[in-house]
Order: sequence, then structure tokens, then C-alpha cells
Amino acid sequence: MKSKFVIFAVGMIIVSSCKSTKDLTLIKVKNDLDSKIYIELWGYPAKDYKDNKAGAFDGIVKPNNSFIIELKESDLYIKTPDISPVYDTSEYAGFEIFIYKPIGEEIVIFGDTPKDTLYFEKIDLKNLIHNRPKIIKIK
Repeated sequence: MKSKFVIFAVGMIIVSSCKSTKDLTLIKVKNDLDSKIYIELWGYPAKDYKDNKAGAFDGIVKPNNSFIIELKESDLYIKTPDISPVYDTSEYAGFEIFIYKPIGEEIVIFGDTPKDTLYFEKIDLKNLIHNRPKIIKIK
């Protein structure tokens, strides 16, 4: 009986140790362009906000770099060595991901400045969590 328990316990340790940070990745945007790209990720629905959406994440991605949103338990955050805002998945039903190069002004986050849109998609959060990771390559 003891040997069965030990085998089961060892099996659980192996399964637990196989979990990698890749399992945490929810959205990965890879910038394959020769210039920076700008990302805005708007959460919806958001009561009392313009257009019923709220800014959740933003970033500027240099060439040959990535922007990664991770999910751990019910928390969403940017994979970064710096501090990231953290949002509970219960706050949103989904996201609009907007990737662009600004026209004119260098830094434009959550602004109304004209932009050169490279990618736009409205993403259902439940489907995203179930079918993760979502990989977006900007070429």
C-alpha cells in the first residue's frame, strides 16, 4: 500500500513541475516590424466609461520583442520585470486589442490622435482563456 502512495505522490510532483510560465500566457503579441508598435487593450463592459469600455493595458513594443498578457488564477497582468496593473477576470467579459503605429506624435496611449491601425480584434474572455494562448504576429 505504501508503494502505491509513493508512486502517486511522485506522479503529482512531476505533473506540478511540468507547469511552465507558458501556461500563464493568455495573449502574446510579437513585433516582427523594424519599428515600434503601440498596443492598447480595452476591457469591456465597463459601466460609467466612455463607449462602455475601460483601458486595461497598454504598451510600446520594440522590434523583435513581445508584449505578453498572463493569467494566474483569476488575475490578468503584463509579463514584465516592472510593476504591472492587475485586473480580475470577473471585471470584464472581453477585450478589444488595438495595435497601431502613431501618426505624428511619438507617445499616444488611450488617445484620440489619428493612428495607423495594424491589427484590431474584439476577444471574448471565456473563449480566450479556454483556447489560450492567443498569438498575434505583426509583420
